Amino acid sequence: MTSNNNNLISYKNLAADEDNSIIVNEVTGEVTSTSPISLYNAKHISALLCNYSKIKQECKDDFMSDAYYIIKNLDNLVNNVLKPSYPLLFDILVYKIKGMSN
Repeated sequence: MTSNNNNLISYKNLAADEDNSIIVNEVTGEVTSTSPISLYNAKHISALLCNYSKIKQECKDDFMSDAYYIIKNLDNLVNNVLKPSYPLLFDILVYKIKGMSN
């Protein structure tokens, strides 16, 4: 993930700025954030879910990274809210993360 101040950083060190946008480079697939990542922001959730496997793989053993805890919190949120309340949506989410079609 990169920030808009031209510092290259990985998903492991998510950038913070005061703007509130997520940009996905359609050519490279690189996700750029110019704001802190928030689980209250629908664009952030969408970007995290679209890149879930890539982010989780990259930060799976890095307990010092922000991305590790963001993915862990997202997992907890999905398992504690979406799975029991909306099991069909949970299944669709799992299928999408695995690359399956509807």
